[in-house]
Amino acid sequence: MTNPLLRQPHRSHVNVATRYVNLGLRSNPFPSEPAVTPDSDDPRLNGEIYCESLHEDKRRRFEEMLIRTPNRPSVRSIVFLMDHASRRGRGIGKTAFLNRRRKNISADLGASASADTEIVFAAHIIPKSEPQTRKFWQFGRLVIETLNEQDALLQALCRLRAKSSMIPEETLAEAGSPEQWPQTIADNEWLRSRLRRQDHDPLISLNTEVCGMLLRARVPDELANAVAYRAHDAFKFRREYLDGLTDYWWRRDGGRLVFDGLVKVFMAADYTRGLLLVDEVEKIVFRQNVQERRAFVDALRFYLIDGDSAAALNKFFGLLLTIHPGVQELLLPHWNAAGLDRLAALGEPEAQQYTIYLGPLSPDQAEPLVQTYLDYFRSDEKEAGMLKPFDAESVKEALALTHGVPGPMLNLLHRVIEKAVDEQVPQIDRSFVKSAYDLSKRAEPEAPPGPAYLPTSTVDLTEREQT
Repeated sequence: MTNPLLRQPHRSHVNVATRYVNLGLRSNPFPSEPAVTPDSDDPRLNGEIYCESLHEDKRRRFEEMLIRTPNRPSVRSIVFLMDHASRRGRGIGKTAFLNRRRKNISADLGASASADTEIVFAAHIIPKSEPQTRKFWQFGRLVIETLNEQDALLQALCRLRAKSSMIPEETLAEAGSPEQWPQTIADNEWLRSRLRRQDHDPLISLNTEVCGMLLRARVPDELANAVAYRAHDAFKFRREYLDGLTDYWWRRDGGRLVFDGLVKVFMAADYTRGLLLVDEVEKIVFRQNVQERRAFVDALRFYLIDGDSAAALNKFFGLLLTIHPGVQELLLPHWNAAGLDRLAALGEPEAQQYTIYLGPLSPDQAEPLVQTYLDYFRSDEKEAGMLKPFDAESVKEALALTHGVPGPMLNLLHRVIEKAVDEQVPQIDRSFVKSAYDLSKRAEPEAPPGPAYLPTSTVDLTEREQT
């Protein structure tokens, strides 16, 4: 018997390509979870697989409200994304929608959306359960952490390096598209190999010049140094700069850092607009008490709209908040008291002109979505655009069983594919989808008997002791 101190794990893996070959697939194309996980490496979970035609009208409305063009010089400061699934469960597609908007904008810095007239970045901000984001300074910290993690700061540094006039044009031409910048102009070794100097390290002169550009733009000294010398590496920027800022410092100076100093960094790199796409706003609002909600919206107005920060003075940020009726109800009195209703009405019906609505899928929308996932894992590219191994009725059944919500529908189809492989079924029809759904429902634990609430106390808890 092998010594347990030395035994190594040994697993025999099924050949995935062989397992799904009878269905014409390389793997199960559908996500095993009904929600998008942007940080996952799995294209089924991280939003990489996306049906562009699904929300084309929502994309146009998003751009019309938030991104300037020559024919659309006025844009809104605050808009909302309303989640229909708040009444059905998660999975309506809001995270995938926002993640795709961020990626599309980052790919060309807003050139296509603005008719090549604006320089734009977008950040997909998802509040965390821990640490919580109840206070506005915590929200500000989350903003700069997200801009660092999603390479918006790195892209700004790349533009500053290009603007320094210290990199030859032929080298800038080699840098490629923004998606390539982390491996080219943001990579110090790549630059050194093309800026060889006999007397000194060319990066010293370049970084010094970038830092000077930021200081001349009135960026605070520590932030200017951190961007110039560390923003090329997200881990280094966080470890050597952000991690050194204490909670006390954030309470005192965090708002000015993010909504003044950081905005000046982007403006020095010639950005004209920054979009903050805030997902799951309920993680902020539901954890706040009444005083915190009022303080939060007051700070939001000050730093974004009418304060003396660079963000407010230049109307730099466009803010999108993902909400649902519960958030509306809690925020509305504070929102109106802060005067934000004059910029973006939160109450119905006025809110409709500021809101993008994501509703349930129709059968006509469901088919191309299913085809997009299938095509990503096809064994034979000639079958692209087909529903095989499904038929139209089976997709309609899956949609109906999940109330038109795409996340649960795709998750159901994942289970359908697994069942078809196990039972060696080459063609999936409506009845097979229903059987897989019924099987999964039977597997769910039954609710315990008895009422789902605590019984009313038999003691009068409000009665005072008589003296």
